[in-house]
Order: sequence, then structure tokens, then C-alpha cells
Amino acid sequence: MQHCNDAFMGKISGYNAQRRRPPYKHAPLSSPTSIRLLTLHPATPTAPGIHCTLHEADLASPPAFEALSYTWALDRAPRTGRARTIVCNGRALAAQRNLCAALRQLRRRGRGLPLWVDAVCIDQGSADEKSVQVNLMGAIYRATRTVVVWLGSATRPMRAALRDADGIFAGEWFAAQAAVARRVGERTDDLSLWRIALIDKFAVGPLLALAWFLDRGWFGRVWTVQECVLARRIVYFVGDRRVPLEDLVRSSEKIELRSTSLEDMFAYSVKQMLRGPRFLLNAREEVRSAGKCTFEAAITENRGRKATDPRDKVFACLAYSSNRLSANYKKTVQQVYAECAAELLRSETGLFVLSPVGQVRHERLLQGYFVRKEWEDIVPNAGLVAGLPSWVPDLSARTVPATLRSLIERPFTACLDQDPSFTIDTSLSVLTLKAAFLRTITNVGESFNFGPFPPGGIYNFQPIWEYLRLPIKLGPVYGPTEESTLSAFWKTLIAGDTAIRTGDGKVVEVNEQRFIEWFVRMAEDGGDLSPADMCRHILRLDERHMWMRTSPRKVWDESKVPRTGLAKDLRRNDVHKFDAVRDFLEALDVPTYGLQRAIRERHETLAQEKRQTDEADPLFRNLFEGYHVDRRLFVADETYLGLAPWTAQKGDIVMVGAGVYVPYVFRPSERAAGGWELIGEAYCHGAMLGEVSEGNLEFKMIDVV
Repeated sequence: MQHCNDAFMGKISGYNAQRRRPPYKHAPLSSPTSIRLLTLHPATPTAPGIHCTLHEADLASPPAFEALSYTWALDRAPRTGRARTIVCNGRALAAQRNLCAALRQLRRRGRGLPLWVDAVCIDQGSADEKSVQVNLMGAIYRATRTVVVWLGSATRPMRAALRDADGIFAGEWFAAQAAVARRVGERTDDLSLWRIALIDKFAVGPLLALAWFLDRGWFGRVWTVQECVLARRIVYFVGDRRVPLEDLVRSSEKIELRSTSLEDMFAYSVKQMLRGPRFLLNAREEVRSAGKCTFEAAITENRGRKATDPRDKVFACLAYSSNRLSANYKKTVQQVYAECAAELLRSETGLFVLSPVGQVRHERLLQGYFVRKEWEDIVPNAGLVAGLPSWVPDLSARTVPATLRSLIERPFTACLDQDPSFTIDTSLSVLTLKAAFLRTITNVGESFNFGPFPPGGIYNFQPIWEYLRLPIKLGPVYGPTEESTLSAFWKTLIAGDTAIRTGDGKVVEVNEQRFIEWFVRMAEDGGDLSPADMCRHILRLDERHMWMRTSPRKVWDESKVPRTGLAKDLRRNDVHKFDAVRDFLEALDVPTYGLQRAIRERHETLAQEKRQTDEADPLFRNLFEGYHVDRRLFVADETYLGLAPWTAQKGDIVMVGAGVYVPYVFRPSERAAGGWELIGEAYCHGAMLGEVSEGNLEFKMIDVV
């Protein structure tokens, strides 16, 4: 109650200060190493609001001080929040609501050292001062005695949730459960203990508390990383409660996903939320041991974080990563992002910087069935940076699609035996790159997204089976590798991956048997017809109905394939599907695979069962869906099969650059004659392990704009 009263009186006091006091103006700092520090004054009955004094200090001989890191909002959105007014050096200064709450809490706790608070101690209206101070932040955080992280007010539900979480995340519950397990002869590894915790529902409450805690806006800010990585000592507070965040993150390593139960899925989602805090701790250890972390790792992390100013995606990591850049708020976002890309190109990252550029540009159009609930993150004019060269990653957008290197452990070496050669013009708008033409994309499949659909129903509303028509014209033998086209097809579907890690941590080989298992299940999955009926029609065991005997090939039009849930449309969709499966089998099935034989055996099994039992999804499906989010299958010059970003289209060119690990897709530029736009990286089966660089490729310099 006292806290609420303090906040109310502070609000009234701030309102009066705003009306009666002149606005505060920052005086210029006297030296390039000068900073401002804030001293809080105690509240009095006549001055219940926040009163403070700003004074100058020099980092050359700094006094003891603390830094305040606070959350902008209680959720992940970087909103500025409603402004309040504090009294600074006798004058009125606007401050965010959460900052005022943090200052009141620190004043109440009686922390006596001066504070460095970026929003107050830096003149936010001066681009010159902001640039100088941001470039000093490394020295500022290294000089602080403690970084105080304030994560917001502690509501009654939050206090109860954190209290529930203490027992399990502090390790006390696991220690007690391990002792019981040892007495009865059960396993005591972390995975087994988590299974017990989830089955007994004991962990659900603490996991919910942790999820609630991690959803606070502070965990998504770009500046958070620097504040944690460079600090000598950090303390975390929710309201007046100190939270052992580092213990929570370390103990969360026990969380694993083993099944599809609700509890396990929730545990897994919490584990995903902990990736950000875990990166903070890992980067902190790396900086302590090596002095810096790589610029690529820092930029990759910041790309997924929130920033009110998009330039801060770069500026916020300069102090703790290896780079030669400096903050300059007079530069445009386009200039900052281009300088960032150029720095990455000249670093050990090299040409890999071309891989994460596959985001949607303003001029791109949404095509096909790109169904996502996150459309606002990717559609044109949704906060993306216009005017960027195609080779420059837009750090304001997610990497779409995710890079192959982030999905697969297998190393690709498409053209690593060639020495890279590239130049960047002085305007940072044209990348001149040594590359060779490989093939022209002559056909593309649909782009699929699997998120919004429930398991078992996606193969009809987003007809994956349309992919089956693409490789038919290649014939039974795949020319680039001289293997069967069927073999090349399934390997392309999973980008050449060779293994998958199951929920219990085991590594399982992916082979043709895994593909056959998936193919049969995919083929039998009908919209209106049962699995047994689908198998029967694929095998031509039932041609009784006239509409079943009419081949859709004569009137095939992809744009007219129905996608509604109406029974008649689902039935027509089934016809298109089993017709495509038939054509695929007739053209490409070989004895070593025996897909028709496998479907026949499956049909016999289904016919003998009165009801179909629940079956786990084939492992191949997990890989396939993982690689096809935001990608599409393509055929190049009736020769190569491959995967490309979902924006790839007929007429695009697949090229290999000298010194790159994967091929890339380019498109002739419409705005720069003779130039090329980068579409994104590609998996091209038979061109990923140096095969093409051994041939007679003609390399030349191309301009990427």
C-alpha cells in the first residue's frame, strides 16, 4: 500500500513540477571522456516526487558509481510508455514511467552511490553527444561497481510465482528427488528428474512463473546484452525482490522435450525463451576470457532483439565485440547497416554474410500460400528498411529463411577451394563479387508454412504433394550425381541432412527407409478419403466412380486447385493428390525403393485393422518441415533439384561465388542495368561439396546491388 501511495504522490508531484518548473537542459560536457552521474535525494513530505542532481565526472578518474538497467515495458514490445516528470537540478525532466518506478525503488532501498542512467545522463536530443557517449559505454560499464537490473514492479501474483519457482530452480527439489530416486533404484539424471517433475505436475507452476518472468520487456532489448556482458557485478530486482537470474538460467539446462504432452511442450517453450538470457551469460564468460566476442555472434543476437532506434541493432554491440566501427547517430539506418555488412565481409565471417539476407524487401510481393500469423513481421511496409542493397542484411527483420548453417551440422563446401574475390564501392551500395553461373531456375514449387495447422491436416490445405510433379521431367537418373532421381529428391527435401536428434537426445540416421516411411504416410493422408481409400486409388484398385477416372492432368492448373475445407473441394483435392502420386511412382520409383510395394503393404495393413491406431509422426517429416519453412523446391534447367528462399521464381539464376560454402540465387536487377539482386542462399543437390568447382565453370566479376 505504501508503494502505491508513493507512486501516486510522485505522479502528482511530477505533474506539478511539469507545470511550475522550467524544463531541464543538459549542459555540454567538458571533455571527450566526461559522463554525467545522477544522485537521488530522499523524499520529503513537501517533495514526494523524484528529485535528483546531475553532476559531471570523468572516466579518466571516475568515482564509485552504479548503473541502472531497467525494463521499458512489461512485455516484449519496446514501447516508450507514458512519460512522467522528475525534478533534475531544480528543473523538470521527462522520464519514462518504468524509469520513475525504478528510481523510487532504489531510493527506498537506500542505495547510496551515484547512478548512471542512459535516458537521463545522456542528452537524448543531441546526436553528437549520443554518438560520443555510446562509444564510451564499454568504458562506462567496465567502471561501474554494480549494474542494477530492475525488471519492473512486483505484483502479488508475480511474488507468488517467483516463490513457487525458487524450490525447483534453485536445485532443492532436484536434490530431494534424486535422493528418493537413489533409494528406490531409479535413474537420477536430469532428464529423468524432469520427467518426474512434469508427470507429477510439480514443475508446471514454476515453469509458468519463469515464463511470466522472462516475458518482461528487458529480456528483449538490444542494450541488455552490453549491460550484462561488460558489468563487473550484476544484481536483478523485481520490485524489491532480488532474483537469482543466473541460477535460474543454469538450472534451466535440465529442461528437455521428450514427447508431445502439454507439459513437455510448455517446458520446451520456456527453454526457447531462455535462449536470450543464456546468450548473455555465455557472452559474459567469453568476454571475460577472450576480451571480445565475435561481431557476427553479437549482430546475430541483436537482430532478434528490440530497438526503438534500428541503428542500435549495430551500435549496442560495438563495445563488447570485435569490430572497427563507431556509433554515429548522424548516419542513416541504411548507412549503418551497409557499414555493418561491409565490416562482416572483411572479418572472419566473410561471404557468409550473404546467407542471412533472405528477408522480404518493400518491393517484394506476397505470393502463394505463405500463411503465417506473424505476417506483420515480414509483409511490405511493416517497418522494414527501404533502400538497402540486396547484399546487406536488414537487421530490423528476422532472417527469412533461417540459414542452412543454423539448421544443419553437416559442413558444405560448394566453392571453398576457390579464393574469394570481392570489392565494395565507396558508397557501400555495390558489392562486386567473383562468381560463376550454374543454372537457371525453370520451375518452382510452393512455399509452405507449417505453424498454424494441427498435426495430420497440413498435407491437404498446403498440398505438399504438388512437389511430386517437379522432378518427373528429370528422368529416373539424376545427372549431376548419377544416382536415382528418387534418391536425389528426398535428399533435396531435407537439404542433404544425414541425421536427426530425437527428443531423448539420440542421434538417428536419416536414410531411404525413413523417406519411404514418410512418403507412404504422406500419400495416404486424404482430405475427404480415408487412408485406406487413398491407398486403394493410388494403386488403381478402385476406379468405380467416374470422377475418379477423370485424370486431372488434362486440366491441370495450380491456381485452381481448391484449398477450402468444403467436402467437395477436399474430394477434388484428393483426386489431384493421388494422381500426382501415381505419376511420381510411374516415372521415378525403382526396385531399390519399392514405394508402390510399400503402399500396397500399408493398404493391406489398414484393411486388416478395424480402426487405425495412433502413430507417431515419421522422423523424416520433422526434418522436411524444418527445412521448408520459408523455402521452396526448384528445378534448374531440367538438371538440378534444389531449395531456395520462398521469394525465388522462374528465371532466377543459381550461381556459385568463389570462396562460398553454398550456392546463391540471383535475379537481374530492374533498377541497375547489368546488376544483380541477391535473393538468398540455395541448396543445390550435387553442387554442395565442391563438385561444380571441379568442372569447367567460368568465373567473372558481377555487381550485386
